[in-house]
Amino acid sequence: TSEDYKIAGKTTFQNLLDWGVKQEDIEKAIGQPLPAANLLIKDWAAAEGLSFSTLKSQLQALVDAAR
Repeated sequence: TSEDYKIAGKTTFQNLLDWGVKQEDIEKAIGQPLPAANLLIKDWAAAEGLSFSTLKSQLQALVDAAR
């Protein structure tokens, strides 16, 4: 179902890759090289001082396009 491909607090960068999002697209969206794949996107955003909700919207668009 499409619910399986929704970015949430427990979503990792590896999930995005598994869902078919290209590494270079993720890097373009976050503006830097891909962090550790097992890192939670929410935790990474917090550590970088970024808004998870803003990042989530950008990354969700990539996930939706890859599906």
